Amino acid sequence: MDSNDSGRLLGLETELLLLDDRGNLSNRAGEVVNHSGNTGNIVPEFCQAIVETNPPPSTNIRQLKTNLYAELNAVHSIVGSLGIAEVPLSEIGPGNQAQRNHDSPRYALFEEIMGATHCDMERSFCGTHLHVDHKIDIVGQYNLLQSMDPVFVLMSSSSFVRGRNSVNCGRVNSFRNEMYRGSPRLNQLLDYVSTEDDLAELERDRSNFFLSRLEPTEENRRIFCGYNNGSTPLRKTEHTIEIRCADANFPTLAVAMAALYKGVLERTFELSPLEILISSLDSEWHITGSEIVLPSYRTLKVMESEGIAIGIHSQLVRCYLSYLLKVAEQGLPRDEVRYLQPFKEILRHKRNVADLIHAKTKLVDPTTTDTISSHSAALVSLFVAEQYRDDLSGGSQLVDMIRHGVH
Repeated sequence: MDSNDSGRLLGLETELLLLDDRGNLSNRAGEVVNHSGNTGNIVPEFCQAIVETNPPPSTNIRQLKTNLYAELNAVHSIVGSLGIAEVPLSEIGPGNQAQRNHDSPRYALFEEIMGATHCDMERSFCGTHLHVDHKIDIVGQYNLLQSMDPVFVLMSSSSFVRGRNSVNCGRVNSFRNEMYRGSPRLNQLLDYVSTEDDLAELERDRSNFFLSRLEPTEENRRIFCGYNNGSTPLRKTEHTIEIRCADANFPTLAVAMAALYKGVLERTFELSPLEILISSLDSEWHITGSEIVLPSYRTLKVMESEGIAIGIHSQLVRCYLSYLLKVAEQGLPRDEVRYLQPFKEILRHKRNVADLIHAKTKLVDPTTTDTISSHSAALVSLFVAEQYRDDLSGGSQLVDMIRHGVH
């Protein structure tokens, strides 16, 4: 089977943190977005130290990669002209310069509801968002994508959060176990759904969380209506299901993520359509001739906990992700299987980007344990910026580091 332009559309969005020449935060997103070199697909985010790229979607991974790299190169050219740098990375250290809010009524209302401390933390994080278009059996598609939540371990790049280092995936831990703990329908890994009404109810619950705390104006309803109502690892939008569980990471890994999801979707719905079932047993998942059995919600929660804490070193997580890669290989065209290779290297060598960044931090400052200094964080961020430039230009340093570690 060869790649072609038929099939479901996929869109890949990446958030980038802006740095000055010393590796500290740079609140110049407005200049980047308003630059004449903006293709129209570089947009502002929650704060002035982050921009997001929204490339055109595609039905094949080669074109998806071309579209993504075109936008990332446009950002790279712009920030270079401004004398700053960009990294696909959340803020890892206690910054030397505070991030400023993006000037938006929505963000002002969000801060009114969630509080300044919450929003100050949320401004620290960058993610990768993958959109897949709706197909028949939206409930099955949603549940299948929900079952792939542990992919966040392959994309983990944020071991450190504001100078703290306690888990492998600090961003996912912060969102699910700390920042949104008091709002259980927001940014949590939820149970599978049974009907489309369940999906509509999730939207209503998230909207009502915000609207019940605001004046009942038409403008407020417009801002927080429907799916546009707060953070969540997986959400149905008007035309897509959006996967939001992954950290921002190197473009090579973002493309691998798109290929992984595409392959699993195609194997399940297109190659030889499978009935989707959910296991009632722990640590069970498999494909038979006519059905695919998803891991139970309880198993997903165990993988979430282990993936956050120890990442790719969890045997359960590693076993499940290896299975997903094999399923994806069955669903992908022959010429797209190669995009999965970086994930295979991560699994083989038990080393994700968060592990690499932690190792680099120890080299920069051997005394680093549970915290990192602003100076060390800036040096590590500049190191990531250098590796990002290499990856964007087609270099192999990332895969070499996954294989051999950081020296």
